[in-house]
Amino acid sequence: MRFLSAVAAMAFIFSVASGGMGAYAGELAKRMGIETGPKLEVIFQTPDILRQAREAIIYGEVEKARELYGRALTRDLSENQRARSHNGMCVVHILERAFDDALEHCNMAIRIRPNDWRFYNNRGNIYLETGALEAAIGEYERGLKLSPQSEVIRRNLALANNRVQPGMMPEAGGAGLEKKNI
Repeated sequence: MRFLSAVAAMAFIFSVASGGMGAYAGELAKRMGIETGPKLEVIFQTPDILRQAREAIIYGEVEKARELYGRALTRDLSENQRARSHNGMCVVHILERAFDDALEHCNMAIRIRPNDWRFYNNRGNIYLETGALEAAIGEYERGLKLSPQSEVIRRNLALANNRVQPGMMPEAGGAGLEKKNI
């Protein structure tokens, strides 16, 4: 009980993304590295708007996510929350194939929090989607240094490396890409 009173500012969230997401949303969640099973997270007073925006992406509601992240960015947020909001907008723009806007938001997230592997993964995804394979590999390698255990980055790095092998045609489109790190 004493422990709980000491961390009263924390919110405990049990989130379960159900199997009712549909094939498209489920595949998007898988490709972006979002876990769709039961998960217990400890989140320090995360605004509901960020949780709702993240859920909108999971369920394939890209327009709703864009609107929610946009509203979040007008609020008074912690540095971590602001970086996560920019990263969320990056993911939204990747899904909309608006890569210049996505890159702007990924860069902002990295400027705010340069030690979050997810941000480098998503910037790598932009480069992979646009055919800038060497740049994608560099971003994935930066992210992997920050999170050596990340299977998401390992898969994306392997995908990018496979595309630069002789005889492989670089192509945008990201089949098999692990993207959604929000």
